[in-house]
Amino acid sequence: MKIHHIFLFLLILTNAHSLKSQDTEPVAEPAPHRPCQFGFKVGANYSGIFDKESAAFGSQGKFGLASGAYFSMPIGKTLGFQPELIFSQKGFQANNESGGNRYNVTRTTSYFDIPLYLTFQPVKNFTLLAGPLYAILVHEKNMYSNGETNLEQQASLDIISSRRNTMCLSAGFDITMKKYAIGARVGYDAFNKKSDNNASELSYKNAWLQLTLASTIYTWGRMSERGDQTSKAIY
Repeated sequence: MKIHHIFLFLLILTNAHSLKSQDTEPVAEPAPHRPCQFGFKVGANYSGIFDKESAAFGSQGKFGLASGAYFSMPIGKTLGFQPELIFSQKGFQANNESGGNRYNVTRTTSYFDIPLYLTFQPVKNFTLLAGPLYAILVHEKNMYSNGETNLEQQASLDIISSRRNTMCLSAGFDITMKKYAIGARVGYDAFNKKSDNNASELSYKNAWLQLTLASTIYTWGRMSERGDQTSKAIY
């Protein structure tokens, strides 16, 4: 009988300890739900040209405006999709010689860039982005700085216009601080920027560095404390 009593006592003690451990163990909280975000960004590009056909052109980089909007949509805990619409000025500065005259030209090409980024957020407040970029040319301008070029030389440069549309590759990262984000991007053209395949001048590809400051103005899809989804405008 004593053995049975001891066994029963140990069984009750073990069950009591198990129940106490379950009561004191912290309950794991579900991973926070990342909301969809919409906002605007503004910044600058620093662009130049690269291509073996343009190596002798004496080119330098130039600054340009970069501004637009973005939409960020999470896909799971760490992945996401972020399309953007950016007004982006690129181009180059260059010097060359034609007909015995030296001239300097600054070419500014203004595009509507449409990058389609796949995003990866390994840690909070830091996001990696990469994807294709479709660029639509909206304006192109050549400025001559020394006045030594004649009308024929200027016309020969002006008629060699860039592709109306082109594909590019782009990648970068965002660092977020509440509703703001500092973004950095690098990109380069997949094709030469010349519309006339018979023209050898100004056959080049743009490469650029872009720095922007973004502000989220609207979020939705965030889980509230009651477990339902909420939307919020941020100003």
